[in-house]
Amino acid sequence: MMKEWMLDGPTVRRPQHGSASPNALLDEQTVYEMREAHFDHGWSQRKLALRFGVADSTATQAILGYRWKHVAMEKRWQEIIEKRRDRIGVRRKR
Repeated sequence: MMKEWMLDGPTVRRPQHGSASPNALLDEQTVYEMREAHFDHGWSQRKLALRFGVADSTATQAILGYRWKHVAMEKRWQEIIEKRRDRIGVRRKR
């Protein structure tokens, strides 16, 4: 049985992701720049959060790829993240 909102077709507003969301504090270019500054230039997540005007947790989630997953993550950055997780014994949910 179809739900009522399914019958409305394209007039129903779907959730928006990334910078298309009206609540987005970051955009794709900024997230990439944050990752680059952190992994390639050694900036701390806290300093990046202050620089871009977001909460520490927002910066951490964007940098480590828990959020903004659609933004490109360089392979060397992924390897760094995996090494850190292995070192502290964190397993990522799949």
